Amino acid sequence: MKPTMLADGFDNTPKTGIDKKTNNQDAPINSNELDNEQPKKPTITDSSEFNKANIRSFLNTMGLKTQWEQSFVCPCVNPMTISPDPMCAICHGTGRAYLPAKKDVPIAIVGNNKGKRSTEYGTFDEGEARGTVQADYRVSAWDRITVPDAFVRQQYMFNATEQRVKDGMYIPYDVREIIFAVAMKPNDPTSYREVNPVNDYKFDKESNKMYISNDLEGFNISLIINATLRYIVSNVLKELRYQYTKTNNAENPVFDELPRLISLRREEAFVNNIPLINPSTSDLTKKADEKSYFLDSARNTDAGFGF
Repeated sequence: MKPTMLADGFDNTPKTGIDKKTNNQDAPINSNELDNEQPKKPTITDSSEFNKANIRSFLNTMGLKTQWEQSFVCPCVNPMTISPDPMCAICHGTGRAYLPAKKDVPIAIVGNNKGKRSTEYGTFDEGEARGTVQADYRVSAWDRITVPDAFVRQQYMFNATEQRVKDGMYIPYDVREIIFAVAMKPNDPTSYREVNPVNDYKFDKESNKMYISNDLEGFNISLIINATLRYIVSNVLKELRYQYTKTNNAENPVFDELPRLISLRREEAFVNNIPLINPSTSDLTKKADEKSYFLDSARNTDAGFGF
């Protein structure tokens, strides 16, 4: 059928006419195409609601049992350099410290990938994931999430300076096991040697420090370790999920917070995995290369973490 034009010029009032073109020539035609009246207010008052008890039960059953550490800015910052103290016993030079962990926080984690990234300093992991946190836990950006039941492979290398041999070398991961260690002097391939925990080093799990024998001073130490899976919260994608619950209280709906959605990144994205420093004992706090992997990846891609 051909449409019947009922509007003339700029007159937008509804038109009524008789259709002479169709089979039903006596049927009246009413057009509301140009009607400016607003749609009528819906009369449906029943609303759908999330069942909080079911959501809580699902996360308790299917979520990982994690440890949640709330982050704060470490007060070791030097106001002249706007940098944290590399020798700080609280943050270990990262600029971020953590409150004691809250245990058994259920989080359903999905999309857990390694996120391999190649840089001029080598290939590193920047694994990403997303997590739905059990309601009532107000996880925020820069907090740390630990999954005690899982571990991942990490690589780490440092140079054994006089100070590090004396005080021990802090490893910034929750080390489960050192599965391989090798040492070599810079520019001296003939000095390459595997090191073992019997004669060459001792690892203290309480302090997370590796104590190296004196004869390894001046060597670069490269490690492969199994470490507990840990994430840094890089963003809170849904900080406020909510509903006004009317069940059992229709006259005065109750405001209820629903589980948050967070974006996670493996802690390796924020760790300097090659913390080489000047071997001079008078300049221990200065990195040998200011364009280190830590500066290149963590600062540029996640501005705000550290300094």
